[in-house]
Amino acid sequence: MKISTISLLIYRTILYILLSASVVQLCDLGYYIPSDDTSTQCIVCTAGYFCAADTTTPDSTVRIACQAGTYQPYIGATTAEDCLPCPIGTANGNVGETSCPKCTSGTYSDTSGALGCTKCTRGTYLLGEGATSSQSCKKCPHGYPCTRFVRQAAPVTTTVVAGPLPTTTVATGAAVTT
Repeated sequence: MKISTISLLIYRTILYILLSASVVQLCDLGYYIPSDDTSTQCIVCTAGYFCAADTTTPDSTVRIACQAGTYQPYIGATTAEDCLPCPIGTANGNVGETSCPKCTSGTYSDTSGALGCTKCTRGTYLLGEGATSSQSCKKCPHGYPCTRFVRQAAPVTTTVVAGPLPTTTVATGAAVTT
């Protein structure tokens, strides 16, 4: 069987098109190709993520979010080790974050890499942010309302306190629901 010149030309054209379509660009460490990008340009890995080497799969495989309980504040990170655990006094329950927020008033975090802050126990309060231990929670003084784990500024003469967990102290550290 003799192959004609036209058939050979068509074969080569089809082969060229198929091979050209399968050419994939590999990104360097710290770079990725976004899945929604129609171009093949590698862009620097964003903060909160790390980008593995020599990979061509967009987004989910290339740009990997740092786990909850960690953060990554810099661009161009290359490994999971670049994701730092949240320091004590902070917590982060989300993936792909660039920082860990401080624990709010009435809460604390005594471990690094915390997913959330721990509430002070009933009958105690904590003012300020970024507390690092349960010992930061102080007993509510006699006669002061402790609502939502925060001591009010002045003593009360009645036991009526507004809030979802209305309590007042009948003795130091003793919470009574009203």
